[in-house]
Amino acid sequence: MSKLNGVDVSGWQPANVLDLIPFDFAIIKISQGNSKSNSYADAQLKSARSKGLYGVYHFDNGNSDYKREVDAFLSEAVKKDIPGKGILFWDWEADAINRGIGRLAEIRKYLKTKLGYAAIYTSGSPARSYASEFKNWDYVWVASYGSNPQVSQYNPNATQSYWPDAVIHQYGSRGRLGRYNGDLDINVCHLTKDGWLAVAKTSKINGSKPQGTLKAADVVADEVLAGKWGNGADRKARLIQAGYDYDAIQAAVNKKLGPAAPPPVAPSPPAPNAKKTVDELAAEVLDGKWGNGAEREKKLTQAGHDYEAVQAVVNQRLGISPWKKTPEALAAEVLEGKWGNGADRERKLKQAGYDYDAVQAAVNKKLGIK
Repeated sequence: MSKLNGVDVSGWQPANVLDLIPFDFAIIKISQGNSKSNSYADAQLKSARSKGLYGVYHFDNGNSDYKREVDAFLSEAVKKDIPGKGILFWDWEADAINRGIGRLAEIRKYLKTKLGYAAIYTSGSPARSYASEFKNWDYVWVASYGSNPQVSQYNPNATQSYWPDAVIHQYGSRGRLGRYNGDLDINVCHLTKDGWLAVAKTSKINGSKPQGTLKAADVVADEVLAGKWGNGADRKARLIQAGYDYDAIQAAVNKKLGPAAPPPVAPSPPAPNAKKTVDELAAEVLDGKWGNGAEREKKLTQAGHDYEAVQAVVNQRLGISPWKKTPEALAAEVLEGKWGNGADRERKLKQAGYDYDAVQAAVNKKLGIK
């Protein structure tokens, strides 16, 4: 199946950014907390509509009145004529994660009641840690960067293991595309163009209602097996948009395929050499023995260690939230004095696994320093 290449943008990028770069789809920030956000959203949406597929997202502030946040998002989306034409995503990161998974479940239910589907953006670790919740979301957009090098073109073959069924994978934040000389978030989407539009049309707001009589699940299952409904997320979107119960159709498909053959039994590997504990490795990280940022992740992974587990202990010892924050969120904390100054700030940010240069660039931007 062909894949789609795209970006997500916000007020951090200029109004004409999408006029300067190639893309199949663009996702634009339109709201945050209880109000609209991104003064360039209308201009960015105009460019996205003229060049390709589009969607919008809301940054969850973690407010206790989650319904007010959802309503603010949907209200702004309706004003901009998005439902039924573009896909709406809920951005769950930073402080919102710390408000707990119970609140997120309520947001999902409320979104589905009001909009008809629930699509979410988050980073890899929360998606994997809260798999029991994320499997209930219709569409998952997951961020997983790896070493996050600066690149000048899309990579539609990028992969991640946190959420294999993710409809979109954000695989980097340092894309330098077309005639724009700033960093961009870059993504690959596992939908076709028709699949993207099918997701958008499942909206209860301005969406298209299924036409005609629905076929029996067994009949549709035969069509699925004949390749008439596509695969993966694309199949799901098209079936839902046509008015079918995706889970019921997939169950019929699985029944026709019969029980899966058990995997071959692999010979037991030789016992590995004794590894250091996560606590021991965290202590070594804080002593500077494993480097910083991408270098640290690479070294730990090559040595056979679980980088995420080690970094989580490091963060815990430093009193930092277990989920990484965006450079913009960290910049706000820096300006509040939470990370110290000068070399002390750089040391603390690097120990916590953050890209110091990216955070400092965000600080400079907030201060108007070039």
